[in-house]
Amino acid sequence: MTKENEMSMTASEAMMVLTRAGEAQGANNHVERVTNEVQGAYREINADESRTDAWKKEQCQAVYDSAMERLTNELNRRAAKARTRELEDTGSAFGVAGLPGDAASLTISLRDAQDRVAQAKSAEDLRGMLERANRSSDEVLARAVAEKAFNDGDGDTLNAFLETRPALEDKLQRLWDGRRREERGSSMPFAITLAAIRPPR
Repeated sequence: MTKENEMSMTASEAMMVLTRAGEAQGANNHVERVTNEVQGAYREINADESRTDAWKKEQCQAVYDSAMERLTNELNRRAAKARTRELEDTGSAFGVAGLPGDAASLTISLRDAQDRVAQAKSAEDLRGMLERANRSSDEVLARAVAEKAFNDGDGDTLNAFLETRPALEDKLQRLWDGRRREERGSSMPFAITLAAIRPPR
């Protein structure tokens, strides 16, 4: 696992990763269960007429802090798994994972290829580079082209890339779908959901 995976994310950051992975609904269901639990605890605390308002506030805050810690840890656990798969898909589609040869040399070749591909001025230029890469069996260049096409939202070039690489179709589809989900998504609904966990004032 990479250092990026090991870094702790906020609940909102973890939710964004899960949104890209198509796992937001399961995470939202978990958040809803936590919300119901803490709201029940708040009601029980505030119903105790033998306690002062200061004590109730302190206890509610403790419930909230504990719930948020558990929730953030669980979302991080789920997001780490999703992020690992995302990185594996990215490495296979756009990196040097699975290619024969020395990893260090391949990485240098990939950077050179990315620099060349960055000079492309149009989708036609990209497809021309892809055709040359296919003719010369230059898989490093082909993957650099695919990465640029992906970043540009150029589905036609990606489809051309996949014509001779059907084994990468599922990986690229997951990445493509994740990007579309992220573009459609918003942190606002989740922020509203998290607000429901906060203790009453």
